[in-house]
Amino acid sequence: MPFEAYRIHGISGEFLKDKPLFHTIADDFLEFISDSKLIIHNAPFDIKFLNHELSLLKRTEIKLLELANTIDTLVMARSMFPGSKYNLDALCKRFKVDNSGRQLHGALKDAALLAEVYVELMGGRQSAFKMVDKSAGINNLATHQVNHKTEQATIVIKPTKEELQKHKEFLSRILKTA
Repeated sequence: MPFEAYRIHGISGEFLKDKPLFHTIADDFLEFISDSKLIIHNAPFDIKFLNHELSLLKRTEIKLLELANTIDTLVMARSMFPGSKYNLDALCKRFKVDNSGRQLHGALKDAALLAEVYVELMGGRQSAFKMVDKSAGINNLATHQVNHKTEQATIVIKPTKEELQKHKEFLSRILKTA
């Protein structure tokens, strides 16, 4: 493991010696991401590393523009906050996401932090969400309060009929596996 890489993520050659090499998991990895929505901060940077590994295996490289299910949070942040800092630490600070446990660049920790940042970029968490009983005479409405950590207008996007149908199917699949 090159020392510069070790300084960034703290992963040593000793730690990696019993871990699988990319070529042994490449097919499973590509299948895993094939139908997944990918949320990546600075997607071209990460895709470049994946493509390097794929090229070593003489495999087809991932074309970022063809990844329809990819969301680049760096692009989102630049659009929403022109002229600001856009790295993960800066976005955590902006949205008051606790990143105190992040000493080094670690994939799992960074993914968890990015998930929280992404929620905030999408408008924030719902601080309360409760279903109201039909018997209460309120026609089974769902009510919620939204906790906005930034001063920005809430954008409401109404789903299409197709999106509503897909959502119902998704919920059915979840309930079957629960």
